[in-house]
Amino acid sequence: GSLAAALGNRGQCDYAAANDALEELGRRWSTPDRRGLTVHWGPWAATETGGGMVTPELARSYAARGIKLIDPEEGPLSLLRELAWGAPTLHSVLYTASGW
Repeated sequence: GSLAAALGNRGQCDYAAANDALEELGRRWSTPDRRGLTVHWGPWAATETGGGMVTPELARSYAARGIKLIDPEEGPLSLLRELAWGAPTLHSVLYTASGW
C-alpha cells in the first residue's frame, strides 16, 4: 500500500484508489486465524546505491506537508516488527518517518 491512499499525490488518483482497494482485499482475506495486512508506506529516502522513490519536487511537497522520508534501513525493520508484534486485529497500518 501507499500513503497515497490516505493523502494522495497530484496526478495519482488511480494509484490512490488501487491502494485503497488493496486495503479492502486484505481486510476481506483476513479471518480470525489469519491476518491480512496492508502496509501503507510513506515515501522512502534514497539509498547509497539508488535514487529513492521521489523526485526532488515531490520531496519538497512532502516536506511542506511535514512528511519525512523513510530511512531505507529502518523501513524493512519496521515491517518485521509489525509482522512479529503488531496487533492481530489491525488489518491496515500506515508507516511514515513522520510518526503518523
